[in-house]
Amino acid sequence: MTEDQPDITQSILQNIRGVEFFLVSFCTFSGLQGTLATFSGEKPMFLRERFSNTYTTWSYFWARSLANLPFELIYPSIPVVIVFYGIGMNNNRAPDNFLLMLLIINALYFCAASYGLFYSAVIPKLEVAMALVPVLIIPFMMLSGFFRDLDQVSKVFYPLEYLSPFRYGFQASMLNEFTGKPYRKDLENSYIPNSLEANLYILLGLGVFLRFIAFVMMYYISNPKRPKINRPVV
Repeated sequence: MTEDQPDITQSILQNIRGVEFFLVSFCTFSGLQGTLATFSGEKPMFLRERFSNTYTTWSYFWARSLANLPFELIYPSIPVVIVFYGIGMNNNRAPDNFLLMLLIINALYFCAASYGLFYSAVIPKLEVAMALVPVLIIPFMMLSGFFRDLDQVSKVFYPLEYLSPFRYGFQASMLNEFTGKPYRKDLENSYIPNSLEANLYILLGLGVFLRFIAFVMMYYISNPKRPKINRPVV
């Protein structure tokens, strides 16, 4: 190993960390805003047909989820294929690292799309939702662990830290990239409390929980027994 190799290695580490955070941020915003805009646009039709008892909220929720499933798998996978092999993440050494990265980004996209569905169910109008998204999401992004180690974050922000999809997606991608490499010390110098598997489970669990809350809200706002004054104007 030459004397200048550590500098080159540190430069490579910083570049990969930046690319991983960009990929995590891109997929999070894509999943959230895509679902937010889609359901907010469908909401007037959904409410009109629910008020006329055309179908149940349960049927609509599952039909919509299954119809969107192929897109939620394809969209986040495309940038992973391009970036992983385009910049040589993990030195392109092991196919299982690529498959793990696909799994991480798909779990992150699922969680982000769940946030979008939750926001669109809770916030009445698309214009209001789109205006509030930066206020609601930017704090999550700042608590990802990329800008500042999580053990140095003020305790006031701990609740937001545990709800941040950026945190779990970034931690999982870091572990997938650096584990088993000579420069694993970069991980040891960062505060990453969860294992790769734990980060994946949390992303999936958070996504399922948010979709359950979104379903409850959809059922409430579309209940035909609500007063007619609350029906949408179409």
